[in-house]
Amino acid sequence: MPRHRSWRGPHGVARRRLLAILASGLVLGVGATATLAAWNDAEVGTGSFSASVFVSEAKDTASASYAQTSDAAPAALTFAVAGLSPSATATAGLDVRTTAATTADGQAVLSAIAPGGSGTLTAQLDYKVAVLAGTGTACSDSSIYTDATFTDTTAAVPAGKSAAITKAAGNVVRFCFQVRMKPTAPSTVQGQSGTLKWTVTTSSNQ
Repeated sequence: MPRHRSWRGPHGVARRRLLAILASGLVLGVGATATLAAWNDAEVGTGSFSASVFVSEAKDTASASYAQTSDAAPAALTFAVAGLSPSATATAGLDVRTTAATTADGQAVLSAIAPGGSGTLTAQLDYKVAVLAGTGTACSDSSIYTDATFTDTTAAVPAGKSAAITKAAGNVVRFCFQVRMKPTAPSTVQGQSGTLKWTVTTSSNQ
């Protein structure tokens, strides 16, 4: 009969110990691998943002209330003159500011002029512009118009006619206009009528 090896005896005990050590090594190896994972954590920050507000409004210097104007609905400037003759002038002004809800400072710049009505008449008109800080000086004060020459209504507006406007209706910029009928205007323009529309562009600094 074949002989079976017995686990008893010195050799059997040693083999069992070896197998036990190998088995425990395998178990320990699995356990060691599992403990290699590190602890994780994260720190997170968030910020809140909002858009600034910039809205301007204007009025004729003779008016008591401001309103938002547009190309289709401009402020009506009051030129106190019944009719112009050659070399005669008439004055009026536009007060510009930001609204109370505005949160950013900005600039107000004279940017365009658009003649309307009779082109024959408006071509015989020219003008000067004065930009004033505040409303303390009337546009009828001839000393404020310091431009060396009048600007033709068919030309680009004079450069540099601008001023700062502050947020929350903090200040008023007054744009004064002195309109003149050219000394050389022909008699054929008698009785004609026309309009001049100036645009003041406002923009925020931020």
